[in-house]
Amino acid sequence: MTLRHRSVVGFVCASAVVLAAAVHQASAQDRLPPIPPEKQTDAQKKAAQEFRGERMTDVFGPFVPLSRSPQLMMDAARMGTYLRFGNTLPRALSEFAVILQARRWTQEYEFYIHAGDARTHPRADPHRRHDDDQRL
Repeated sequence: MTLRHRSVVGFVCASAVVLAAAVHQASAQDRLPPIPPEKQTDAQKKAAQEFRGERMTDVFGPFVPLSRSPQLMMDAARMGTYLRFGNTLPRALSEFAVILQARRWTQEYEFYIHAGDARTHPRADPHRRHDDDQRL
């Protein structure tokens, strides 16, 4: 490898490191942080209250950026509730499907939220004997 090639390779490597650092810095920033209550519109405040009433928690996770469009946030929250609790699948199978897709699409937050429910299901007990397994 000639000196010129080494210089080019070194420049490319250095550029890649700088670019990777910039991407990491950009991904670490919260581009759409929660809106402070004093800056929320009346519709946003009303949606946050409805969310709190339905979910028993403040606006969190993927709903924070959606709070900029209160109607969309509430529609998404209701759709998620329906898909999670209102479908015809047994709860364990539903949670299993969610964590499989979350893992497949590298959705760590979604996996984290649903993995807890999957672990608390009786079928998730690693010490349970397999011969007393019931069919879904």
